Amino acid sequence: MIHFIPKKEYRELPPSHGLSVISDDDFTNREGTRGHVINIAREYICVFNFEDGFFDDNNTALIIAAAAAGSGISMPEGEEGFAAMRASQDGLLRIDEEALRRIDTIESVRFDTLQNNQSVLKGQVVAGVKILSRTACDDRLPRIEKLCHECRPLIDVLPFKQFRVGIVAIDTDIQTDRMNATINPILQEKFTALGSPVLRQECVSGDITAGAAAIRRLIDSGADLVVCAGGMNRGPDDQLAAAVRAAGGKITSDDHSPALSGMMVFRGWIGPVPVLRFPDCVMHHRSSVFDLVMPRYLAGVAITEEDFVNYGRDGLCLSSS
Repeated sequence: MIHFIPKKEYRELPPSHGLSVISDDDFTNREGTRGHVINIAREYICVFNFEDGFFDDNNTALIIAAAAAGSGISMPEGEEGFAAMRASQDGLLRIDEEALRRIDTIESVRFDTLQNNQSVLKGQVVAGVKILSRTACDDRLPRIEKLCHECRPLIDVLPFKQFRVGIVAIDTDIQTDRMNATINPILQEKFTALGSPVLRQECVSGDITAGAAAIRRLIDSGADLVVCAGGMNRGPDDQLAAAVRAAGGKITSDDHSPALSGMMVFRGWIGPVPVLRFPDCVMHHRSSVFDLVMPRYLAGVAITEEDFVNYGRDGLCLSSS
């Protein structure tokens, strides 16, 4: 219902009414916890009363955001005109894109989110919910809340599993295989940000026997995740794949991603230790296929062949040099 309140009476309303204090020359719209000032004239103020048939945008947005939130999401907070959903932990942002598409077709609520399957930090805003309809007779809002409960979680943040990482780098220019005193700074920085420290890095010339020995040394030193980088050949001439097999492992998938930078990725196992192979560019480029694959892997989210194919869309890694 719309109320016309004389300015004098408006100033005398108790604070619990929830309306803003105004000055004589204030002619802008104002919001309160129980009403919305829609116009300020010379002598009267027009106010919506939510209890008489209009929703409070913030409260409704909070209800829907809470219905959509899964694990790793803090209790939604009301901010200016929308409900903010924040990560309660570092991890991988997961969004039910199909459920959000269904909500978008109803049009009474708008979800704004970060890109799906990216790493986020504790306290970071990952999504916002804004109410587009304000009338209580609009039955679309209850439908959206029900849909959020049925599809929950629409948005969650999965924690990263922590590994002790060992790196095998192929460098065809070296004459003697060695353990690097300095770990590649780009990989070290990225793994540290994901919560998995790099134990050590072995640099080999590309010889299969030397590569297998380096992998075994890393595992013996306590690495429970081996990352191989370099070695550009694919198929039967792939020296890194041969080194993994020579170390007693097996390759479970050999993927060709259209992401730029970085294309060739394989996954395998040596006993209980997972082995991942990335192209040489992950050691030199700030953005690469590493940033698309590794967060999902550490969060325990399966990466299918279709996922790799889809990296051609949203897979252009900017500032790659």
